[in-house]
Amino acid sequence: MGLDQQGIVNSIYIPKAHRDIADMVRKIACEEKKHHAFLLYGRRGIGKSLLARTVAAEVLGANLERILFGIHPDLIIAEAEPIKINQDKRQKPEKILIEAIRNVKQRAQYAKLESDKSVIIIDAVDDMNYSASTALLKLLEEPTYNTVLLLVAHSINAALPTIRSRCIKLYVPDLSYEDFATIFNKANRSKPSKAKKSNNSLFLQEQGCEMISALYHITRGSIDDAIFVEQHNLIPFLNKIKNLELTTHDIIEVMNIFKEYEEHSEVMLRLVLYAMHLGLKTYMGRAPTREKLQSMVANLEKLTKAIKDISTINTSLMHNIYLHIMYYVKVYSTER
Repeated sequence: MGLDQQGIVNSIYIPKAHRDIADMVRKIACEEKKHHAFLLYGRRGIGKSLLARTVAAEVLGANLERILFGIHPDLIIAEAEPIKINQDKRQKPEKILIEAIRNVKQRAQYAKLESDKSVIIIDAVDDMNYSASTALLKLLEEPTYNTVLLLVAHSINAALPTIRSRCIKLYVPDLSYEDFATIFNKANRSKPSKAKKSNNSLFLQEQGCEMISALYHITRGSIDDAIFVEQHNLIPFLNKIKNLELTTHDIIEVMNIFKEYEEHSEVMLRLVLYAMHLGLKTYMGRAPTREKLQSMVANLEKLTKAIKDISTINTSLMHNIYLHIMYYVKVYSTER
């Protein structure tokens, strides 16, 4: 096992609520043999993919590490493959296409090699196009003998009603703060981020709150988003907002991050709001000059207008954050 793989193994932590779900699926699928298809749904970034693989290990009676590295012959996984749009853009997730589901169905017909069952993981249902969903429905209607299907979904509505009706639906609860902190710390120990080198926690520490606690609330418990914030050096940018020092250059820089990492746009917006909410309240007693305030208001207006021009941004969230930001700035400006 290489160093990277060993790091992944060492960082594994499965919350009790997730372990309970895995045990329940194993009992239903293996002992009671009541059903063969399960829909695991819940918030994005809380460990549903790991849970699906934990369930697979339970059903197949295999070591979890083998499942994580995809080296079990009775495990079949369909997930979105990254594609390169062009030379100027990074790879982005593609939809799960009908060919992938057909391949899954074909592989499921092979003889079991190590276990008396095979496990199919679709990760995630949200990434399937309509044709793939239709093919999956056929697989659910005509299941291969001794095959367990695990469908991961970030929203229960991502699955067609006909797919949902053929699955046992299991809600994966949000991470508790304790579970979030444990996973976040393990992930950072096994995979150091650029954020630690730049002391990104200083901004949040200055506000009298722990960094992990703040990240938990900002990201709504999403480990993926929390690690993204750490690894992409975002807190120094927020520190500039807090200090009313946002410049046009900063706006261009953050907009490039928004465009490149659209899947994390909402947490970035929440971070901006958090910085403004705490930063301006902290600044109430420091009496910045009217020129500095006016410059900050102008730059914030540029930032919010630029963000609103990105069509993939959640417009409802953007509108809400825009109103909050301008409320704090203008009320504070008026009081000064």
